[in-house]
Order: sequence, then C-alpha cells, then structure tokens
Amino acid sequence: MDIPELHEHFVCGSSFGWLFGVDIHMNIRMVEPFSRKSYNLPPLDFCPAILNDPDHNWEVLKAISDHDPSERSDFTVMVVGYNNRVPFRRHGDPTWTIPYKSYGAINDVVFFKGKFYAVGYVCSDQIFVVDVGLGPDAELISLDHQVPMLPNTYKYLAEFKGELLVLQIQKARGIASGRASGTRNEAWPCPHKGTTNIVVHKLDLDLEGKSCFECEHLDNHALFVGNNSAVIIDPKRVPGSGCINNSIYYTHTPSDIGRCCGNDLGIYDMVQKRLARYYSPEALFSSESSFTYLFVFPTWLASN
Repeated sequence: MDIPELHEHFVCGSSFGWLFGVDIHMNIRMVEPFSRKSYNLPPLDFCPAILNDPDHNWEVLKAISDHDPSERSDFTVMVVGYNNRVPFRRHGDPTWTIPYKSYGAINDVVFFKGKFYAVGYVCSDQIFVVDVGLGPDAELISLDHQVPMLPNTYKYLAEFKGELLVLQIQKARGIASGRASGTRNEAWPCPHKGTTNIVVHKLDLDLEGKSCFECEHLDNHALFVGNNSAVIIDPKRVPGSGCINNSIYYTHTPSDIGRCCGNDLGIYDMVQKRLARYYSPEALFSSESSFTYLFVFPTWLASN
C-alpha cells in the first residue's frame, strides 16, 4: 500500500490502527492508512541542536496515542526516544510537554488505565508512570516493582485483558557498531546475532507493582511488538492470518539500527519456548562485511 501522506517521513510507530511519521523538520503526522484521515501535530522544536544531525528524525523511535482518534478527538500522543525524553501533547495543546526526569533512555511506553507507563532501555531495570493530566508538572515516577530483570534485554510493555505485561527480549552479546562513533569496539546486546530468549511477566499494579508472575502463555492470543504500540490479537478472529497461538512476533527497531545491524525479526513460541525467524539475513543486508545496510523498520499495524 502506497501512503503519499507519509512520503518523506520516517515512520515511527503505529497505535490504534494509525501510523505516525516524522519529517526532517520534526513535524509529526498521524495517518489512518485505509480512510486516509490524518492529523498534523506541532513540531518537536524544543531541542534545535539535534537538527544538525542528518538523521535527526530517527531520534523519534516511537509515537503512540492513548485513544483511537477515530473515536474521540481528545487524544494524547507521547513520543519515545527524542533526546532520551518522552514528550507528550494533549489535544488542543499548542506545544509539547516534557515530563521531568533524571533517568536514562526509555525503550517503550504504553497507555494503561488512564496513565502512561514507560520502561527503561537495555541497562535499566526501571518502570515509570506518567500522569499527563498534570500538564507542565508531569514527571516520570519510578515504580518499586518486583519484576526480575534479565541482563541484555530490550524491554516492552503491553496491555492484555486489563493487565500490564512486561516483556524482556534477551539478545546475544556481540561487538556492535556505534552510530555516533562509527566504531565496532563496544560490547552490546547485538540484534544481528539474534534474540536468544523472551520472558513475559504480569505486573500487579493494584499492589503498587510489588507482585508479579511469569506468563507461560497468552491464552491462545498472539502478541506483536516493535516500534509500534503492542498489538494483541486472537488468531481465531482473523481467519487465514497464519498467526500462531501463544506466540510473540518481534522486529528490530530504530534503536537496534543505531547500535548495530538491526537484523532481528522472529517469532517466539511461548509454549514450546522456541525461536524462529521469518526473514533471512540476506533479505535485509546486501553485505555484512561492508556494512551496507538496507534500513528497514517494520511496523506492525492492526486496523480497527
């Protein structure tokens, strides 16, 4: 499907069946690809120095909304990754608001029971909550949770049947290239070597995050994570989809590309505890040795 509304935009996620794109001027556009309805959001213009980076629009790793804009116009959008912050914009706000924080980078956010929840990047074991209703006084509040965090994991959040899931996608360690330095001397979870394990926990927020347990299955549903809002579907309701029950479909993300090759697309069967790829390395990279990459950032999209 060709989407002219997103030409010259870097697609930075999907939420409730809407795609998000950011252009080189840091303008964000939301597009519903089937109806072609769209919204233009104010530019992310509060950090002018980042515009000197030719790939600065890649700094928006993900954008999500709290509701379906097709159903209600008073929606809020939150952005992940921009200068290691999570700016948000409520309906009608002329500019973006940056919650106060003193932590490191954020890997994922989800809207859950009236608030945004965020989880830290690879080296962080923190989970945060943001009440955007506080407006300019909003801040990232760290939860005192008991989720056992594994090393070398990319972390994601998802809502499933009224509960908050914490996913940890564990990567093989390798020698990865840093986008800023252009060197290959940093040991880091390396997506090109592939995912080695995925662990999912349910977090009981009624007990302030002090209770959690590991999930062995998804009640015959399939979960899709990446630079989109997590999507959970019942394969029985999508005939012919080929989706596997109790499986997690994952992709590489822009944050992977920033560290190394970004070649990590696969399926994890939670019951069999088995990993499988659905694209070969040759489909993404023309030459590993020369680091000539085909920059592809798959985004899962589920139409409402």
